[in-house]
Amino acid sequence: MLGSETQVAPVMTTKTTVEFDEDVADFLNEECRRQNKPIGQIVNEVVRQQMPPADASEKDHKPYRVQPFEGGFAPGVDPTKLNQLYDQMEIDAFIEKENKSNL
Repeated sequence: MLGSETQVAPVMTTKTTVEFDEDVADFLNEECRRQNKPIGQIVNEVVRQQMPPADASEKDHKPYRVQPFEGGFAPGVDPTKLNQLYDQMEIDAFIEKENKSNL
């Protein structure tokens, strides 16, 4: 009968090379011996323990809130133009220095 077969998505696997610190490698090797499992399976299990549940959504997480504080600038100082102020002060200092050296 056409269409009656259940299609299963292929399992995606990725092979990679990983360098473990000695203590981590010792732990993994011991777990492989203890559980009689290949290292890839042990690594996957340990990593999955640290992953959020597959059904977890962002709404389950507490939103990040920014805590505002006083910036400390005097009234009338535009903090977005501080680079321009610094440039102008640098130019003024250069002009003053040049004027003194030309006397």
